[in-house]
Amino acid sequence: MDVCPATPLPFDPSKGISTTTFSPDSSTGRVPASTVASYIDSLQRQGLLPATPAYSNPPGDLAEQINKDGDTYKSIQAEYCYYEEQYKTALSNYLAAATSTDTSQNVAAQNQMKAVTQLNLRLNSLLEIMNALSQNRANNVQSNKDSINQWNKQISTRLSGLQEQYNRIKGNKDTILRQNRMVDFTKEKNSSASNQIGLYIALNVAAIGLIFFVSRSL
Repeated sequence: MDVCPATPLPFDPSKGISTTTFSPDSSTGRVPASTVASYIDSLQRQGLLPATPAYSNPPGDLAEQINKDGDTYKSIQAEYCYYEEQYKTALSNYLAAATSTDTSQNVAAQNQMKAVTQLNLRLNSLLEIMNALSQNRANNVQSNKDSINQWNKQISTRLSGLQEQYNRIKGNKDTILRQNRMVDFTKEKNSSASNQIGLYIALNVAAIGLIFFVSRSL
């Protein structure tokens, strides 16, 4: 998949972040990481790049951070494609002038060479910036694994606390239900005892009446 779509991406050169000031190491061809990091800090202070997210505290809206990173990538992509198109044109013109048999094209070739070099530096600076940002995100997540694990531990502790509270509430509810059942059972026993006492009294009255009737009959 081509990085640059057929339809040019919208880009405002006044808001670009590329630079021609980077000096690649002659042995590696790469710009020192410290140089790139310092330049990124400068861009962030100017508001041309969002600040590096901090994970020292529980993160807020991760979706918002993902959207910010997505917007940053799109803006860098738009700038890269903008200068890449110019680079291809300048390189083509340089090769045509440099290989021309017309000696008058030597000056044109030299001028084109300057343009090609400047555009090449811009493209490389964007790649270095994007690489540094990607590494920063990866290192940030890796270095904050302990913090993330600590947050997860806190969440687990809170969940355990909530579960314990639920069990207590449920246990108290069961205790109340048992107590209510005991009260109901006691009421039933009292009612049964009252009924038995009433029955005994009635039987005693009947027995006394029977004895009185028998004694009168003798």
